[in-house]
Amino acid sequence: MRNKKICVTGAYAVGKSSLVEQYLGARQPGPYRCTLGVKISRTGIPVQGRPENFSIWDIQGSEDSDYMNVFCLREADAFVFVADGTRRTTLYHALSLRYLALDMLGPIPNVLMLNKADLDILWDIPESSLYGLARQGVNIVRCSAVTGLGVAETFTGLAAEIFGKPDPSSPWRLEAAYARAPVAH
Repeated sequence: MRNKKICVTGAYAVGKSSLVEQYLGARQPGPYRCTLGVKISRTGIPVQGRPENFSIWDIQGSEDSDYMNVFCLREADAFVFVADGTRRTTLYHALSLRYLALDMLGPIPNVLMLNKADLDILWDIPESSLYGLARQGVNIVRCSAVTGLGVAETFTGLAAEIFGKPDPSSPWRLEAAYARAPVAH
């Protein structure tokens, strides 16, 4: 049986590699290192207490839906689209990649990770935009590659979705419930 494939993609410098490294326990402090091409890591992710084999494809950042993203997305079992909460344009880019992937492969598990939750005072993405996206069915998780907030839960929740065993405590399920809550005026 082949490893299940999770693709992690988004614009340049949104923290894709840092999120993957945080999950794998390989986070290295130091200067920023740009991913060239794709970095593939193999790991076991627990699904209902049993480790399953996964390949996490950390795809180089881009400013458009380039060939590398399209090529690497093929045969993926799930997607993680990463945006930087302090740069609104990265959200638009992540959403365009999401639509491209869903158009190419159909409805497979996916989540939008909004990185840099530790810098929420500097965020450039309005809450109303996030509520609107969640209402449209976009799975959203606020996370931080620095603190680890939401990272492990996102990958384990996504793994459960791939195997058809969704976890009701997955962070994006909680975000979606929050988005459906009545808005106080």
